[in-house]
Order: sequence, then C-alpha cells, then structure tokens
Amino acid sequence: MPDVGIVASDDIVAGHIKAMGAQDSAYLSIQAELVVRRLSDLDEAALALVTQEAKLRPERWRWALRQTFKSDSATPKKTRRMADLLELVGDADDIPDLIALRKKKGLRLPEAGRNLCRRLAPRVYVEDLGRVSVRLGDSVLTGTEIRKKVLSLLCYLLTRPQFTATREQVFEALWPNMDPDAGANSLNQSAYFLRHVLEPDANDDTSAGYLRSRADLIWLDRELVGCRSTDCSALIAAIRKDPSPQLVVQLAESYAGPYAVDFIYDEWASSFRGTLHASYLDRIERAITADTRAGAFDRALTVAQLALQADPEAERIELCLLRLYRRMGSHAAAAEQYVHYAAVMREQLGMEPPPLESI
Repeated sequence: MPDVGIVASDDIVAGHIKAMGAQDSAYLSIQAELVVRRLSDLDEAALALVTQEAKLRPERWRWALRQTFKSDSATPKKTRRMADLLELVGDADDIPDLIALRKKKGLRLPEAGRNLCRRLAPRVYVEDLGRVSVRLGDSVLTGTEIRKKVLSLLCYLLTRPQFTATREQVFEALWPNMDPDAGANSLNQSAYFLRHVLEPDANDDTSAGYLRSRADLIWLDRELVGCRSTDCSALIAAIRKDPSPQLVVQLAESYAGPYAVDFIYDEWASSFRGTLHASYLDRIERAITADTRAGAFDRALTVAQLALQADPEAERIELCLLRLYRRMGSHAAAAEQYVHYAAVMREQLGMEPPPLESI
C-alpha cells in the first residue's frame, strides 16, 4: 500500500483498507503510519476496520498517531479522527495533548481526553455489605477513613436505581431537617469531598467522572463504580430465573451481611437493607431445602454455614441446618447448634423453641 497510500484517491485508499481488512487486518498495523496520514479520507466502513485493528495492537497505533498528531498540516477532520483513535489506544502520556485540543474552538472537541481518562481510571468497588470499605484500584479505604456524610452520599447513591438520585431525594434522605439552602450547600460539599475520595489526584481536566451531576440529577458512573450489593442483587434475580446450585453457592460466598451496617440506624438504608436481606434469605432457604431433599448434603451444609456467618440470627436458616444435621446423622453437631438456635428463639423472638427431637 505505500505508493497507493500517499497519492491515491480517497475511494482507492478506502478500498485497499477494506480489502486488507478482509484478508489480513494485521497488515493495516504494519502500515499504520500511512493509514494515519489518510485518516480523514476514509469512509465509515474503512474507518471502522482501522479502529478495530488499532484496538488489537494499540502500541503500534499509539506510536504512529503520536508521530502525526502534532503536525501543523493536519486538517480539523483529520485531527478529530486521530483524537478519537488516540482515546482508544493512548496511555496516560497522551492525556495532556488531548486536553489541549479542548481550547481549539475550530475542532469542536470540548471533551477531548475524557474518554481516555475514563478508560485508564482504576475501577472503584464498594464493599457495602457488612462494614463498608472502598477499593480504589489496588488500595482500600475503610469506611472510618471517610467522612460520615461523604460515605453516606456514596452508599445512598448505591441503593438507587442506576446509582442515580435527584438532589431533592438526597436532601430528604441525608439532611431531612435542614432548610433547602443549607441542604444544597451540604450536598455540594459532600459531593466535592466524595470526588476527592474517588479521584484524589484528579482535577477538573483529568477527572474520569466517577461522580457526576447535571441539572437536578446526581449519579455514580456504573462503568467505573461497582458494589457488592448490586452484584448480589443480580445473583438473586438470576437465581429466581434459574436456581442452579452454582449460582446459589456464588451468592452465599458473596453475601457478607446486611447492607451498610455503618448506617444501621439511618432510615434511608433500612428499607434497602431489609428488602435485600429478605430476598437473600429466601433464596438461600429454598436452596438448602431443595438440596437436603435431593440428598446433596455437603452443598446444603456449605450454603447454610455461609448464610449463618452472614446472619447468625437467621433462625429459619438455622432451622434448616438443624434438620440437615439430623438427616446426615450428625447428632453432636445438631445438639451444639440447637443451643444457639434456642437462645435466638427465646431472646430475639420471645418464643420457646420446639424440642430438638421434633425438628
């Protein structure tokens, strides 16, 4: 393609690229410098092939793009296409050059570099079952290391559909007794500090946008932020459709306890916590009962023990475990477990437990 790439018409260049893409797309990477020089001349089909190949061999295209990127002779169309490609294959060294394009009004690239920042940003994972902690890439922050209202804003948004809430919903949940102006100020401050927690080294230019807001909405970017409660909710929904043992064991291993016990007395967390916990216990109880009837004792035992680690006072699960021990002939284990079961029944529920022999 060298001679063709330099002097051929747009149609011929696009045709050659599509032919190479169909035969051996790796050849496009070999000729990356020439292809980059003709980016603005490609039709959409040829550009799609180039983009696909660049994703497969980003180092090769990154080098070629950098060689051409700062060329004074690059047209706005060519610069925009190079910028789009560099968003996909670039690394942290390319962010400043992309950000600089935002100031060039003729390019109309006000968000240049934003996608690259998002692609390179470490993912955030919130362990929000039991005690809250936040994993940022390879580092972990415990909930106690984060301001209480900042952590509550994070956890509240995690309970919302699509991690999204209106500002009014946030006011009512987190600052119910505060006047609107003071509530707005508190929300703005908490959002500022939460952004700093999630992106301690970022500024307005380099922010990946973990926490975003527009008009009356505030939300967490679900491509960048995940959490344990959402993963467990997805497993529960999947088990309702397909109660496979593998999914049940995965749920039992993933569920670490009731939602965000750091906010055990906060009204906004109670409903979400109760609904998720009840759904979890329901699926687990059904699975233990089914496995016990089917004779899959080992799996039922594993699931029951994991569930009681997550909630030691789940008396229905403990009852299932007692029945399982008796079916297995584990009489000593049953007697030991019955002591705890009886104490929960009396102290927590105010009921006298049935005799072990009748369970």
